[in-house]
Amino acid sequence: MGAFASIIKSDKVEVPQEKRKELGEKMYKLMTLAGMMEDGSFSLFGKTYRTLKPIQFNDNGFYFCYNYFEDDFWETAGYDEKKGRFWSNKIGHRQFALGILAGYALEGAYLPGLSAVDYDGHVSTGKAYLMWANTVLGEHYRTSNGDPWEIYLLLRELGQEKYYSINNFSGFWYTLNGFMGLMDIIAVTKGIQAVVDELGKEQEEDESDEDYRFRLDTKDDVNYMLKTVCEFKKNSTMPIDEQYEHLIELVRDAFVFSIRKDILEMYKANNLEVLYCRILIMNYIGIIGKIIANVYEKDFWEVWERIKDVAKRDTTKSKIYDYETDEYFQVSKDDLIYFWTKEKPIEFSESLQEWLQGLKGRFDQIMAEGVDMQSPLRRIKNIIDFGESHYYKLLLFEDFINETMDNIADKRFMALWMLFDEVLHDQENLEAAKVVIEHVKWDSLANEYRCGIWWLMSNELRFNKGRQAMRRFVALMANKGLRNKVFGF
Repeated sequence: MGAFASIIKSDKVEVPQEKRKELGEKMYKLMTLAGMMEDGSFSLFGKTYRTLKPIQFNDNGFYFCYNYFEDDFWETAGYDEKKGRFWSNKIGHRQFALGILAGYALEGAYLPGLSAVDYDGHVSTGKAYLMWANTVLGEHYRTSNGDPWEIYLLLRELGQEKYYSINNFSGFWYTLNGFMGLMDIIAVTKGIQAVVDELGKEQEEDESDEDYRFRLDTKDDVNYMLKTVCEFKKNSTMPIDEQYEHLIELVRDAFVFSIRKDILEMYKANNLEVLYCRILIMNYIGIIGKIIANVYEKDFWEVWERIKDVAKRDTTKSKIYDYETDEYFQVSKDDLIYFWTKEKPIEFSESLQEWLQGLKGRFDQIMAEGVDMQSPLRRIKNIIDFGESHYYKLLLFEDFINETMDNIADKRFMALWMLFDEVLHDQENLEAAKVVIEHVKWDSLANEYRCGIWWLMSNELRFNKGRQAMRRFVALMANKGLRNKVFGF
């Protein structure tokens, strides 16, 4: 629907000039494999038909507006090579969106600074999107933005933190750095008591005993740190300003030094050695800063200015796993006919292989019986019109249309169109496709289409058995490599 996506990055960070062409080439391949296409048109006997065509790369980059897996058009998106920037408008919530999100994750991998992916207000590392990109590109890009605290700081730098709540970082709960970073954000935005309340919740159904125990231990840590700082302020003979400076020094030392005897002895004198160790081991950042700020009546960001150069958690780059196209886009391998290549053949199901063999047998029959070449253009128009009226939004590929016109006297092409006509008229396919036609019929009483808008239609309706068979046949005609393997030309 009205969903948007973007990359979160500092205004000062850009893809290096020398990397923009390389990124453009990778992005072009990625978007092609994501099923992104342009729309085109051709005319026959005064009627204009909408077509699909591959993304066209020019001097400035490329753009697209359609996704093959979703079978729908969205607002234009693309890549600007001069600026080294991927861009998009409305992207919806289906496969078009998944392709766009992978594009932003790939751009993030080329940025020299911290970045994250925003999808409809939800922030993520982009790990899943980048996993698919790695799989299809044969690359090993990794994300290193697993700490939401750092992303929150970036949002604050951009003046955008007020537009995000802790719920917008929900994907970060499942890693240690993610969990600790979220606690820091809660501490700074809602207060220490909110952190204690969050950590003290009852065990959730999907939470392991180990994770639950860790959460309670962290709660104990927070309460201990708060109690220790309060007692230090109450019992120390140092002036208040010196106490504050001493705690700032302690936090800095915890991030700079390991557990050294001389350091521990220095803080032991004020009963602060355990506090030092807990900060060192668990890398508490926002939480300890907020505690110090509260107890000593300081603004948190004043405390942060004193520790920000050292207060960082080690970020482990994300691991790489294969994420195949059918799994990522939630489609069948049989729906990847258009993307089959001799170099990277796709293992189709037995039923699809049998279907292809059956098409080959019938094609050979048509050729053997003799192909009537009278009025080929008129016959092609009739075939296309029948497909449009019975299968709704059945789009052909412009390259195959052009190839047909260039070889209009070749009987093999006419035989293939005749075979297409037979598949279109198959009663089982027609019956299955009726479900779409019935939902898009015009209701004269309500003065509207029954279905409303195409993108609201469920996948079950859109991709019914009959319509999918037609889309697969159209893809087979357009894929020269697979077509040659099946039909010999």
